[in-house]
Amino acid sequence: MRRKIVVRPKALDDMESIYFYGLERYGLQAAEGYLNHIHKAFDNLSHFQLGRNVALIAQDLCVLPATGHLIYFREDIHWVRIIRVLHHSRDPTRTQFIG
Repeated sequence: MRRKIVVRPKALDDMESIYFYGLERYGLQAAEGYLNHIHKAFDNLSHFQLGRNVALIAQDLCVLPATGHLIYFREDIHWVRIIRVLHHSRDPTRTQFIG
C-alpha cells in the first residue's frame, strides 16, 4: 500500500534553500538533479518503511540519508510526514522538529 507523503513547511523551506544553494554553487542541472534525488527518496518512503528511529532527538522521529542530506520524518501505516531535510553536517540536536 502506498502511503501519503506530507511535506511540512520547514521541510519545504529546507528544500528551497538546498535548491538555491545548489543553483548558485553548481548550476541549474545539478540543483534540479539534487532535488530529484530527494524526491525519489520521498517516493521510496511512500512504498517502504525505511530509515531509522532517532527518538532521542525528538519523539517518533525517523531519519533517512539522501545524497548528502538527511530526511527527518514521522510515519504511520497511512502517511509519512517529512519534517525537515538537513545537510548531514547539521547538528540535529540544535534543530527544531515541530511538525
